[in-house]
Amino acid sequence: MNQQTSFLTRISVNRKLNLITVIMVFGLLSIFVSGIFGMQTIQSTLAISYNQIINSNIATTQLSESILQVQSIFDALLSPNISPDEQARQREAMNIAKINVQSIIENYEEVHLSTNNAELSAMIQDNNLIELQNQELDTFVSLRQAFVQYLIVENQFQELDITGMRDEFFVENTKSRLILVQQELRLLNEANNNYTKAFSEVSFSAYQDTVGFMALVLIFAMFLGWLIANRIAHSVSDRLEYLERSAASIEQQQHDLRFSFQIEGNDEIAMLGNTFDRMYKQLQNSLIELETRVEERTAELSTTTQMSERRAVQFEAIALVGAALASIRSLDEVLPKITELISQQFNYYHTGIFLNDYTNENAILRAANSEGGKRMLEREHKLKIGEQGIVGFTTSTGQPRIALDVGEDAVYFDNPDLPETRSEMALPLLVGGRIIGALDVQSTEANAFSEDDIEVLSILADEVSIAIENARLHEETQRLLAEAQSSLGEFSRDAWQKISKKQKIIGYELSGRTVRPLNEPVKRKLKSIGIPIRLRGDEIGTIYINLPDNKILNSDEIDITNSLAERLGVALENATLLEASQSQAVKESVIGDISAKLSATTEIERLMQVAVGELRDVLGASEVTLEIGDNEQ
Repeated sequence: MNQQTSFLTRISVNRKLNLITVIMVFGLLSIFVSGIFGMQTIQSTLAISYNQIINSNIATTQLSESILQVQSIFDALLSPNISPDEQARQREAMNIAKINVQSIIENYEEVHLSTNNAELSAMIQDNNLIELQNQELDTFVSLRQAFVQYLIVENQFQELDITGMRDEFFVENTKSRLILVQQELRLLNEANNNYTKAFSEVSFSAYQDTVGFMALVLIFAMFLGWLIANRIAHSVSDRLEYLERSAASIEQQQHDLRFSFQIEGNDEIAMLGNTFDRMYKQLQNSLIELETRVEERTAELSTTTQMSERRAVQFEAIALVGAALASIRSLDEVLPKITELISQQFNYYHTGIFLNDYTNENAILRAANSEGGKRMLEREHKLKIGEQGIVGFTTSTGQPRIALDVGEDAVYFDNPDLPETRSEMALPLLVGGRIIGALDVQSTEANAFSEDDIEVLSILADEVSIAIENARLHEETQRLLAEAQSSLGEFSRDAWQKISKKQKIIGYELSGRTVRPLNEPVKRKLKSIGIPIRLRGDEIGTIYINLPDNKILNSDEIDITNSLAERLGVALENATLLEASQSQAVKESVIGDISAKLSATTEIERLMQVAVGELRDVLGASEVTLEIGDNEQ
């Protein structure tokens, strides 16, 4: 047996199929001969029954439609809003519809009743279906009688309705008669349906008889070829079934690579199985690779989408922080505000700002939002630049730095003031390439920061640097402005004092329309007011106004006099500064001329002559003496 099986696996499938073909041809010829007889029987049964069924169904369908038309016309005649013309048209349509129904009933009786078909009647008798035929006849007779009774009642209704003596009794009686007709029609349809079922059973019985006979013939033919075809069939079918089972198992196991299509032998089936096996392995590898790529691309897309959404939120928060900081000028106000806004917008556990001291040795914590950070502020927390923590690294190198407590570069956070910190990032604060400090943010999440966060939050760090530098510049500007104003005030007061000492006239007096200078103080009247004239906060004079005894200044007049005194003080200051500037300019010009003349010569004797001459001309002296050497010798 093994030798025979081995032989069958070595011969080609073509030879095996030729052997099987001979057996199949013999069997098919036997089946064909037996099948012809059976099919003729089935065809005859189906032709007779289906013609009867189809024609009867067509007739009953037409009859049903006509009865529905009669019912529709009758309902239209009962409408209270129907016009006389419309009523006449509906009566005419009713007569036509009744004639149509009666015609269909008569045609059904003459053509479609089973008793009119001799072949059908014979088939009914042969298959013991006489009861169905009697049911059909009784139902048809009842239908015809019901319609005749409906015609009688409906004609009576028509006569009364034409004379205007409509009776509700006749209306309801007519409706009930029409309903009875419809019920009998349904019974006739049921009778036809019973015919359909019965004929189907008859046809199926004929089919079973034919199939049974053909099966006997087939079994006999197969028995004759079984001794030869059995081994051939097994040599082919067993291995094909193996391929099928392998394919089904692979499908059920969701493409498990442990299944194989490999088959022993050298024939085409073995070659096909081996080819399928190689193709399946390649397909599986491609499918796995494709699924891996899809998963990777999906993960990348999801990550990219999340990053884009996160960046959008971060950029929006950066814009809000920048807008909020734009209006703050004081450094003491801007630093706490920065930490508060960043923590609120980015939901960070801790935000701190470190600024480098003037020696660039320590980074000093200047602002923090968390409770632990505030405790650190109270004890003036600072870190050694370049030595302590990532803040020390960032303030030394100007490079951002991230510290996590997970991964290869895990860092242990042991700050007792910030016990919940799991991630930390320090960003440099740069102004013109100069490191001024660091922005320190901390999170309770284990892997909260990435290189992408550095790229986005560096923009925030630049905003913070600009805000800090603007606050510093603002404070420096305010300080310099105060010093300039103080210096200008001192200069103005000195200049005024010098002018006052030179000035012989101490004031002016208006009497009537005459203005005259005052060389000495005058005695004031009791009814007079004095308005001080101030220069940089110092009182330099007074405006005295003599008033009539009955005159009292109102608030507007007082405001006018005060405004006049203030304007006069400003004008006197400007005049004083102008005069001092002109005097200084003259001095500088004279000194410059003398220096130029002295620089024009290199001889000592000539230098002394020029110096003495210039001093005499400038001072208006009668004699100028220049001595060189120790006067005591």
